[in-house]
Amino acid sequence: MRRTLSCLATVVVGLASPAAAQAQEYPAPAGLGFGLNVGYVELSGQDFDLVGSGVGVEATGRYTWESGFQVLLGVQYSSHTVIDQGDLTVIAVSADPRYVLRLFNSDRLAPFLGGRVSYVYQSLSDGGESANGFVIGGEVGFIFEFLPPVAIEASGYFGGLLLDGRVVEGVGSSSGNASGTMGSARIGVLISLH
Repeated sequence: MRRTLSCLATVVVGLASPAAAQAQEYPAPAGLGFGLNVGYVELSGQDFDLVGSGVGVEATGRYTWESGFQVLLGVQYSSHTVIDQGDLTVIAVSADPRYVLRLFNSDRLAPFLGGRVSYVYQSLSDGGESANGFVIGGEVGFIFEFLPPVAIEASGYFGGLLLDGRVVEGVGSSSGNASGTMGSARIGVLISLH
């Protein structure tokens, strides 16, 4: 997953114009926007060896400035199967600073680079165990104008995860805290209000 994000970031930067700071038009116009994404979510690391990948949904609100800088606030929900322990629910509340790059040859496609900080809550269906924590990482993706004011957004995210407790028993370190990584690949619809 890390290599994929690294390669995507290289391609995005290579395609971006030096005029990226010019006023953005579609697909990332200045102003408010809302998005709804679905995607694949994975928790990894030795503390999450028994946790399967899950499908998640995410709702976001965002504001884009003329320079192409965006700030997103969002909520993500995913459900994961844990071997012999039930289902793990993951809820994340996120803030994403992003920079939308303007391509030199396209008004319909806009790649972006950004970061993400999330508060994460996990709970297990069998046993009622729960834990809180944070994820900090980076993301890369693109926005493609479909039919104004609607655009398609696709992105990948990867970050480090640290929890204040252990929800999943079994494989992992002996301390009470769990750590690992959280990654996702998402696609969805963006509606701009301007």
